[in-house]
Amino acid sequence: MSRRRTAALVALGLAIGAGAVPLAGPAQATSTQCTIPDARGDGTGIVIGVTQPVYSEPALDLVEMGVEWQQTEENLRFTIEVDDLNDLELPPVGTNGEYFDFNFSMDGKAYGVQYFHSRVDSDQRWRLIEWNPGRVTIADSESSNVTGEVDVIADLITIDIPARVVLTDTGEQVFSLRSGLTVDAFEITSRRELVALVPDVDVAAPEGDGCASVTVGTVAGGADPLDHGDSIQLSGAYTVDAVRQCAVDPCVRESFLVGADSGTLRIELANVVDPTGLSDIDLFLTGTGGSHESATAGNDEVIEIPLATGRVGGYEVSALAHLAVGATFDIIVSVHPPAAS
Repeated sequence: MSRRRTAALVALGLAIGAGAVPLAGPAQATSTQCTIPDARGDGTGIVIGVTQPVYSEPALDLVEMGVEWQQTEENLRFTIEVDDLNDLELPPVGTNGEYFDFNFSMDGKAYGVQYFHSRVDSDQRWRLIEWNPGRVTIADSESSNVTGEVDVIADLITIDIPARVVLTDTGEQVFSLRSGLTVDAFEITSRRELVALVPDVDVAAPEGDGCASVTVGTVAGGADPLDHGDSIQLSGAYTVDAVRQCAVDPCVRESFLVGADSGTLRIELANVVDPTGLSDIDLFLTGTGGSHESATAGNDEVIEIPLATGRVGGYEVSALAHLAVGATFDIIVSVHPPAAS
């Protein structure tokens, strides 16, 4: 079992398939770009109606994968090159489609991008997913500004994830990248859907010291890491403008980076304006320091957690609101030094 799969098993309680195959050579990486080679001719997963020895499937035989932070576009680009993408049009009888998964980790959470090609209705789409605990789609190319491309001539699949992923119909931001974020724990899998089963055909991952991570460059409007004495208001007044908004899914999801490794991190609900007098707004904090919930009634929520040595990193604040139509509020983040002894 590969390093990435082992990590997923430990962190998420999932067993997600076979181990990685030997790489064709040492992986090369820079801080904003990473290349992961894989041996050609080893796409030999389960194939219907073929007896041993099983041949390699060119359309699913991973050859070279890449991750790159594109500064001009402010995109995180994932690329998957296979042996022969033309062969995708000549699948074994009885198959329903193909999946290409590019898994990675950020802020201690497991994510992935995926390209799906259906043989049932000729649909194809590019997805951003989170392992929570199984594959959960955050956004896709049909519903958001996540984009992708298939280049049959170059045998290349491309998936672009913007620094801020926004749903097309509501304008809601559902995912964000920030300056200096580390993206790592890469693993790539090609799979073929066999009605009830979707077995792995080829798997690739970095080996040794190569291609350990990619660093997100400068994101416009991205704040510097917070240190002692720093305080930020995450956004101008949030407004709850629909009955169900905020009640089931968070209507606020903001990320920030903390540079201090001592003292206290404080998240405060402030400047609440509640026309009905009935609203109940709860804050949630997840990130390097674990998960925390503030459920104090009366909209006087404050979350305070100690910042421990070695836990410098990223956090995300989200909010749920009940009976809060027309209510507005702010969220203020501050970092406080240790109390004087």
